[in-house]
Amino acid sequence: MAVTDYNSGSQHTLPTLGSSRFSSGLNVNDFYKKISYVNLSKKGVAKIGKFAIHLSDFEGLKAHSKSIKSRMRSK
Repeated sequence: MAVTDYNSGSQHTLPTLGSSRFSSGLNVNDFYKKISYVNLSKKGVAKIGKFAIHLSDFEGLKAHSKSIKSRMRSK
């Protein structure tokens, strides 16, 4: 057990509150913050924007709709 704590690579620390039933022990990935970047051209916004507006309107997220509309090309 002591060897695995320091250098063999496996980790015996399990998640708490019973979540170890469906989750494995902690590893280095549990401590990384993952960030996603999306680049979308004006043409891309124009192509998928109307669908995004439809979904945001359906969810009642009017500011999202307004934001998308402001980025779409004028017709």
